[in-house]
Amino acid sequence: MSDFETRPLRILVGCVFRLAIRAFVTSQRGLDAEIDVAPSHVQTQRVLAGAAADLLLVGDIDLARRVALPGLPAQMVASDPLMAAGRAEIGLTDRNLLDRLLDDQIRVVICQPGRHANGDLAMQLFDRADAIQPGAGLRLRAKASPTLATRGKGADWGARRVMDVLNTGEADLVLASRSAIRTLSAVATLVAPPPELATHLVCGLAILATHPTRQAQAQHFANTLLTQAGQAILARHGFDEAGVWPEGRT
Repeated sequence: MSDFETRPLRILVGCVFRLAIRAFVTSQRGLDAEIDVAPSHVQTQRVLAGAAADLLLVGDIDLARRVALPGLPAQMVASDPLMAAGRAEIGLTDRNLLDRLLDDQIRVVICQPGRHANGDLAMQLFDRADAIQPGAGLRLRAKASPTLATRGKGADWGARRVMDVLNTGEADLVLASRSAIRTLSAVATLVAPPPELATHLVCGLAILATHPTRQAQAQHFANTLLTQAGQAILARHGFDEAGVWPEGRT
C-alpha cells in the first residue's frame, strides 16, 4: 500500500460539528484522521477551489450536494434544531416565544443570514411567524441584529459567544442551533420553538476521495457515523437522528 493510501483521512468539518466529530473520531479505534474545522460555507468554497480532502461534513446538506461526486450523492447525517436562549428576566417559554421576539424592549441577536446557516434558519422562523401573525416576519427581520457570527476570530458563534452577548446586555434573546447552545441550560433559559415555528439544519456529508482505497475508507467512516452508536454520539452533542425531524416527522 502506498504512502498516499496510508495517510490520515482528511476531513473538512463545519463548525457545527467540531466537538461531535472529534468525539466520534476518538471513539473509533485505529482511525487515523486529520480534522480541519471552519464554517460550513468556507469549507465548501475550499473544496470548490480545489482543496484536497477525503470527506466533507457540514451543517447544510445543500452545501454538501454542491461538491458531491457523480455517483456518490450527499448523505443526511443529522438535524440540528433552532433554539432560543434568553436571559432569565424575560421569562421565556415556548408559548410566549413569538411575543418575546416581537417585544420592542427585548433585544434579539441572530447569526448573519447568507453567511451562516443559523441565520438562514432564523429567517425561516420569521417567515413562519408571518404566517401566524401577518407582518411579524417583516418586523423581526428589521429588528433582529445579525451580529452573532461577526466578531472575534473566525465564525465561532458557539456557547461562549452566545453567553457573552447575553451577559453583556447586547442581547436579551438569541436564536442559534441546539448543538451550539445546549450547554447553557444552567445559565440561560433554553426554549425549543413550538411546532408552528420550529425549523432546523439538515446536516450533510459528501465523500470527496477519488482514489478507490481512500474512497472506501471515507465511505466506511460515513457508514459508521450513521450507525446507532455513531448517531448516539451526535445526539450527546445536541443533534437529532438522521432522517428524523425535530417535530417527530420523518
